[in-house]
This record gives sequence, structure tokens and C-alpha cells, in this order.
Amino acid sequence: MSGLFPRRRRHRSPVAGVLLAILFFAGQSWAATPALRFDEALRLAVARAPELAARRSQTEATRQEAARAASLPDPKLIAGIDNLPITGSDAFSFRADEMTMKRIGLMQEFPARAKRQARLALADRTVEQAQAMTDAEQLTVRQSAAQAWVTLWAAERELRELAGL
Repeated sequence: MSGLFPRRRRHRSPVAGVLLAILFFAGQSWAATPALRFDEALRLAVARAPELAARRSQTEATRQEAARAASLPDPKLIAGIDNLPITGSDAFSFRADEMTMKRIGLMQEFPARAKRQARLALADRTVEQAQAMTDAEQLTVRQSAAQAWVTLWAAERELRELAGL
């Protein structure tokens, strides 16, 4: 029976062994330094995470874009000349042809109210989505920091136990 299922020997990672040896021989001065508290580690991780800062900037940009969603389009300045002769002896003369017209104007589009409200609703949902993604990123950062802190805490505790032996 033992030939079918050979026993596997557990090997510790050589990096973990070296790290443990370094920590063990570092002496009491390293072990005496106060460890970072859990809540402080989470706060620092959230404050310094570049991914989270990028998400916050994206959320702010989405909010600013949403503020313009229900506004009217920009007015347009119109200038033009119609029926201006460009050939012959009367070329480029505004008085040569009675049909020549000069136009200068200002134009404003007024989209339907329902269309503007739909744009506003879409912008609001986009802001909510960006905020949800920011919140999810913050939770991911907090979770990663918590896992790192617990790993460090366990290593420090193991080091203290080994030093006590």
C-alpha cells in the first residue's frame, strides 16, 4: 500500500528559512521596536494606495462630467456667404448679383427634455458605478493590507516563540 502512495516530504522554502534566520539573529533590538497596529496599517494602506488614488480621481472626473449632462449644448456662431460670384468680371463682388447674401448668426439647439433627463440619469448611474468601483478597490486594498499585517504578526509571534526557546 505504501508503494502506491509515496510519502511526500514537506520542504520549507529556502527564502523563508533565510528570512527566519535573519529575523532570529537580528537580536532583541528589532523585536523591541513597536509593531504597527492593525488599524493604523489599514489606514496607511488606504491613504497611500496608488490604485485607490487613481479610482478616486476617476470618480471625481465622472462627477464633474455628470454635472454637465443636463446642460444645453454650447451655442454656435454661424457666418457665411451665399451666391457670391467667384468667376468673371464681377468675381467676389457683393453687389454684382442680387442673390448674394451674407449671414452672421447665433444658433442654439434645444434637445427634448426627455433626452436631457435620460442623459442626466445615465450620468448619475455612471457616477454610482464609479463610486462602487472605488469602494471595491478600497476594500481590496484593506483586505490585502490586513492579510499582510496578519502574516507579519504571525512571523513576529513565531520569532518571539523561537527566541523564547
